[in-house]
This record gives sequence, structure tokens and C-alpha cells, in this order.
Amino acid sequence: MLIKHRSISLLVVLALMAGAPAWALDENTVNRWADSMEALQAWADREGIADEPMAEVEDPRDFDFERMMAESAREHPEVEGIIRDAGFGSVDEWASTGGRIFNAWIAEEMAAGASEMDADMAETLREIDENPHMSEEQKQMMRQQLEQMQGMQAEMADAPTSDRRAVRQARPRLERILDAPEE
Repeated sequence: MLIKHRSISLLVVLALMAGAPAWALDENTVNRWADSMEALQAWADREGIADEPMAEVEDPRDFDFERMMAESAREHPEVEGIIRDAGFGSVDEWASTGGRIFNAWIAEEMAAGASEMDADMAETLREIDENPHMSEEQKQMMRQQLEQMQGMQAEMADAPTSDRRAVRQARPRLERILDAPEE
């Protein structure tokens, strides 16, 4: 009986660990990644490599920042040296770290605008319900689309607290790196 109990406890611990990140982001790791991004931007400027526009993604759920970073880094052999100089063992490690930072960044951005988004969503739902020119089927379809958007927002806001804390501590620097200039 004791062996069975320990086996179940071990399975529970392993299951909990599987759902948690293998390592927590810290401010040092975020800053090393930011160092690499600044060095990469300086290298691209010296080489005359313009920022390429991001690929169009039809479904926002298909956007994979980590994969996009890894693929982009592999296009130029010099990039791997810059990444290693920043203390990352591989392009995949660097891209994975960037993905975690990006996810935590998005979660922080969404948390900052959550009350405004909720108010906008409530207003949109009210407008749909009060619209005399829409059939009940159209209203239901619009409600379902809004529910899907809310689900996507919840998924995007789901980042480990430790990752969000590390990103929050480096926020001013990350704003310069991650915020695209407005046109």
C-alpha cells in the first residue's frame, strides 16, 4: 500500500512539473536576451539588412514568435555567434527564451488594458443585442466570435508569474526592443 501511495504521489508531482516551465525567467536572462537583440539590430544596421515585415498570419493562434525567431536567426551564420556571445547555447535556446519573453510581454500588455477590453467587449455585445437589423442567427454568430476572441485573449494572457515579473522588471528596455514603431 505504501509503494502504491508513493507511486501515485510521484505521478502527481511529475504531472505538475510537466505543466510548469522547466526554468523560470529571471531579470538576468531577460537582459541577456535583450543584449542579443540590441547586438543583432546593430549587426543588421551595419550589414544593411532591413527589418523584414512579419509574415501575414490569417489566424492569430497560428502566430509562433519562437519559431519565427529561430528561422530568422538561421538565415545568417553570423547571428549564431551573436547569440552565443550573449550567453545562449543555441539558436533554439535563444528563440525559446524570446518566446517566453514575448508571451510574458503580451500577458503584461493585456493585463494593463484588461478593464478597457472588457468594457469594449460589453459595449459590442450590447450593440449586437440591440441591433434591429440583425437576425437572431447573426447575433448568435457574432456572440460566438466574441467568445472565441475572449478565449484567445485568455490564452495569450496565460504566462507564468515569474516570467511576467522578470519582464516587468526589464520593461523600459523591452519596450524599445519589442514595440514596433507606429506608422
